[in-house]
Amino acid sequence: MLAVAMPALKAQKVNLTPWPQSITVFAGNFKLPDNVTIDASAVETIAAEEAARLATELQAATGRSVSVAASSAPTIKLIAGDESMDEEGYNLRVKSKSIEITARTEVGFFYAFQSLKKMLPANVAAGVAADVTSYSLPCLQIQDAPRFRYRGFMLDVSRHFFTTDEIKKILRLMALYKMNVFHWHLTDDQGWRVEIKKYPKLTTVAATRNNSWNTDMDKGQYWTNQTYGPYFYTQEEVKDIVAYAAKLHITVVPEVEMPGHFAAALTAYPEFSCNPSGSHSVWVNGGISTDVLNVANTAAVQFAKDILSELAPLFPSKTFHIGGDETPTNAWQNNKECQDLYKAEGMTAYYQLQSRFTKEIAAHLKTLGKEICVWNEAITANGADVSMIAETGATVYCWNPCQAGAKLAAQNGLKAIITNWGQDGCYYINRRANSTDYGAGNGGDNLQKTYEYVPLPASIDANLQKYFYGVQASFWTEHVSEPEHLEHLAIPRLMAVAEAGWTPQDSKDFGQFVNRMKQDREFFSLAGYRYHPQFLDYEGAEAPVPTTPLPEVSEVGGKRYYYRISSLATTGERSGRCIELLQEGSPLIAANSSRGAAANVLWTNSAKENAENQLWAIEANKNYPGKYALVSLSKPEGSLNPTASAAGTSGRWSYSDSQKHYNFIIGDNASGEDGGAYYYTIRSDKYDALWMNCAMFYGVNLYANPTDGQGGYWKFEPVDVTRISPLANRAEKTGKTYDLQGRRIDEATAKGIYIVNGQKVLY
Repeated sequence: MLAVAMPALKAQKVNLTPWPQSITVFAGNFKLPDNVTIDASAVETIAAEEAARLATELQAATGRSVSVAASSAPTIKLIAGDESMDEEGYNLRVKSKSIEITARTEVGFFYAFQSLKKMLPANVAAGVAADVTSYSLPCLQIQDAPRFRYRGFMLDVSRHFFTTDEIKKILRLMALYKMNVFHWHLTDDQGWRVEIKKYPKLTTVAATRNNSWNTDMDKGQYWTNQTYGPYFYTQEEVKDIVAYAAKLHITVVPEVEMPGHFAAALTAYPEFSCNPSGSHSVWVNGGISTDVLNVANTAAVQFAKDILSELAPLFPSKTFHIGGDETPTNAWQNNKECQDLYKAEGMTAYYQLQSRFTKEIAAHLKTLGKEICVWNEAITANGADVSMIAETGATVYCWNPCQAGAKLAAQNGLKAIITNWGQDGCYYINRRANSTDYGAGNGGDNLQKTYEYVPLPASIDANLQKYFYGVQASFWTEHVSEPEHLEHLAIPRLMAVAEAGWTPQDSKDFGQFVNRMKQDREFFSLAGYRYHPQFLDYEGAEAPVPTTPLPEVSEVGGKRYYYRISSLATTGERSGRCIELLQEGSPLIAANSSRGAAANVLWTNSAKENAENQLWAIEANKNYPGKYALVSLSKPEGSLNPTASAAGTSGRWSYSDSQKHYNFIIGDNASGEDGGAYYYTIRSDKYDALWMNCAMFYGVNLYANPTDGQGGYWKFEPVDVTRISPLANRAEKTGKTYDLQGRRIDEATAKGIYIVNGQKVLY
């Protein structure tokens, strides 16, 4: 129960990707004990399943005994967050003997657990047992929530097929790095990959091509000279993938390309094309086919609707992607049905046929409980009817032109997903990184370009920014046929896009990211993932762990830590003056009453050895993470009021004798070390840009620039209050008895007695 001085602390490495919204490192370490208890009793209806899964994973990887049970002293305690928390957010506090995790939803706890596993030795995240003697973490506090709601990865399985086990391996990787959408590109000109029971030729004729070119990672591309397929997923396999993803809190968004990139389907059912008697084939090479759906033929449109009607129930996702990119109008221009429809509706561009089709399909999807998704050509292609697409409420996936497409979508009230194709920062992570790689691209799509691409430019008007809904890494497989090659090209660019989706833009740093990826090599190896070694040749900086820990905070009803807080002003005589809570009869009141000095008001004074009114606890409350009450040892049942008498240099701070105000933020503007102790700025959350300051005549006021030496840096020097005899004297004078932490206590309930300078103090 005794307070201890906070020791000096070196910055400790924290390997966590994506980097969290806020992280603070404290003194000490947490060591996972032999017997671990996870107390989920307070969140049983929210996170019982997640807690049980964490227990299983920790036990399997570490060899510790891990159980989920209510406990008065659990190793890991799960706490229910309030409605102010982000639905995917969490707070994680690692103490020397325990871990506390706060979230308000199941997914919030899930992401907290991913962070916990990621910061432990690599075998925990990899899910394998290893010869590790100690599982430890630095003591720290994380407040975290994602930047974007959508954080996706798209895999094309049409050009080359990947098994359900291979997809599950990708899903596990996505979940660890907090990606939450798997965009499954199921059909294209080169193959149809999903079972449609009403149209069986889609998984025979359309799922087979007469040859294939694969890619050897070392020797390049080659023809197999063998039939490719039929390869497809049964509907039961689809359900299996969807269920597996759901347990990882990943939504599966299916994509069935229409009306373009539809050659495979029209090879199986040519009657729905613009030229039923013509030549149709499942494509082997890449490119853009002119063999498109006849959107003026009601039977052909019904064919598309039937497919969607059969697939939609398999996917709980609220959205369904129909592609809509790269659709030539040649076939429509030469088809009588399309010509007649074009004229009947007074169209001015044949691409308007696609806009009309998209609107009709969107209406059909709505009857199935789905919202439509499209590629950006739906609004950016020459002749597109933007207002018609806007009526559908479509989500627009923006690749080329990415930013122009996203801005146009936002201007029309449509959500935009950023998956940039351009050389300024490529989210098409199938492209080769150098001239010796085998894959698509020109060899310039490196990790740094991917990481440093800004998905939401600062130039975007504030009223449009909410429509920039998320980011996506996209992987096209014309040039990639094996899962090892996929991983080689995708990792760690996939992690770069994951960080773009989660981490605030101003917290990103490429060198530090590379350093974390270098640390992740052990995880990749243990979990069996290939990665691109050249991407990690950069000289990465240390991960951005704060070098200045916050003061050790006191807990409500728990251990207390007290500090003498003094000014580090470099001007005048302010330096070294300590924050003092003025008491009746103080000579400072008489001398400074015209400047606002009064009883129960903050002032500064020279340090006094046993002055209770110069000692302060920084008290935490779990309901207000990152915010604290400033509690005077002289009046421990109250705290500093968060609203000053004025918002400026004339303002003064008063004290509440009986109420705690958890409104103060420590070190948000500046912090550092001075003579073995740490200094910080102090701000009330009632003021966005005013900090607590040592005033010219030595009061404590509010000032806009705490870094200019005028008195905005406050040094926190820990003090052992057991050496201060006035604790006992106060008990004698007031008729109340206080323990060593300043709490009023009855002798009947005391555990024991200290004698301090001949006076009785209970504890």
